[in-house]
Amino acid sequence: MKKLILLGIFTGITVSSVLAQQKEYKEHYPNGILKVDAFVDNNGKPSGKFKSFNKQGGISVEAYYVNGKLNGEMKQYDALGGIILTGNYSVGTENGKWTSYGSIVGYPKGTKFIELDVAMAKITSFKKYHANGKIWIRGNFSPTNINTDIIKALRTPDIENTQKKQGKYEEFNQNGQLKYTVNFSDGKISGESKSFYETGEVYEVCKYDNNGYRIATTSYHIDGKLKSKMYYQNGKPQGDFIAYFPYGEISDKGKYINGDKDGYWLEEYGVGNYQMGKKTGFWKKYAQRRDEKEKLKVSEGNYMNGLKNGQWKEFNYAAYQLGKWAIETGVYNNGKRTGLWKYTHPDGTPVETKQY
Repeated sequence: MKKLILLGIFTGITVSSVLAQQKEYKEHYPNGILKVDAFVDNNGKPSGKFKSFNKQGGISVEAYYVNGKLNGEMKQYDALGGIILTGNYSVGTENGKWTSYGSIVGYPKGTKFIELDVAMAKITSFKKYHANGKIWIRGNFSPTNINTDIIKALRTPDIENTQKKQGKYEEFNQNGQLKYTVNFSDGKISGESKSFYETGEVYEVCKYDNNGYRIATTSYHIDGKLKSKMYYQNGKPQGDFIAYFPYGEISDKGKYINGDKDGYWLEEYGVGNYQMGKKTGFWKKYAQRRDEKEKLKVSEGNYMNGLKNGQWKEFNYAAYQLGKWAIETGVYNNGKRTGLWKYTHPDGTPVETKQY
């Protein structure tokens, strides 16, 4: 902003004496509209109130100078006179409260977008707002961060990801309900985080080690019943995993090794084996969740290295709903259909065949 205000505007067009140590300075566009209305000292440096205007004569910037340096409050406006930025300087350095407003990102005029607390060009805390004016995100930055381009930061939509965070960090829904909360220590997540349903109930709790790696995640259904539990090692899923349907029956169960599913897995839409994260051997897959009706609508066949291979029988739920056919049988070769495939109704009545 200092460059914006200072660059090329004190070239001198009209200067008149006001006080012994201040001179009034005015500059105009070629069409005669006022461009700059300010004061300079005996050395030609800006001193006192400063205003700049756009080519239509609307206010663009309001500020105050002391000995050639910005000091106190600064305001910047858009072409229609709507406030864009406000901030404070201390002898040429950003210091105090800084705020950007909605017109930067298409929010309603005058709505806050980002609000920063700044200590000598270093951001200490931040807030970001929804378009309806309610708080969206708030948190603090680590004192180990370097000085920042404050103007650029105020125009950055993901301000929360630009520096190392410190202390409590919170995110909120547009209705003002807390969505997520966590603590940071010099940029690393510390302790535990919590995520919430829009109605306020806890959705997920994650625990972290001192290096910021996740070590356990527990999620809940909206009624508070356990939904799933997972453990981690070096930030990757490790060991037994289990998840439940809302009424308590197991929906998923298996084991992770170094982040990959391995061995026999019972899943919400199927059952079979994994090897190093890839499906292998015989699998049975359901067109609907296992806990729903019509469990006989299944597909079954073999996988090799994560790809369908060999003879498969597949249930086409979309075709079944349209009354076209239901069962498709044929051969896969490395995940691609090959040879003759048959399409039949659920009772086995032929519909058509197709050569691949």
